Parts: sequence; structure tokens; C-alpha cells
Amino acid sequence: DNSTRVFRGISEGRATVNKSAELPTGTYFYIIQYTDGKGETFKKDGYLYLTR
Repeated sequence: DNSTRVFRGISEGRATVNKSAELPTGTYFYIIQYTDGKGETFKKDGYLYLTR
């Protein structure tokens, strides 16, 4: 659901950045696993560079 699951560069308070604080400039890596409507599982990974 792209309307509610959006990367905004704001911390969810899970690591070293306080909740609701902007993430610092840097490279962020991600791994996304999902299952489609047919039950097939997929994995996507990559990175993005966040600049302020």
C-alpha cells in the first residue's frame, strides 16, 4: 500500500535516532520480502542515498 508505507526519512525510533527525528544524510540499505496474490514470495534489496 504505497499511500501508507512511504519512506519519509523520519525515524521510527528503533535504533540510535530518536523517534520523529530526521535521519541524517547517508546511505541506507533495505531488504523487502513480500508475497504476491498467487502466493509467490519475492525479495528485493538495494540502497538509497539520503541527502538533506
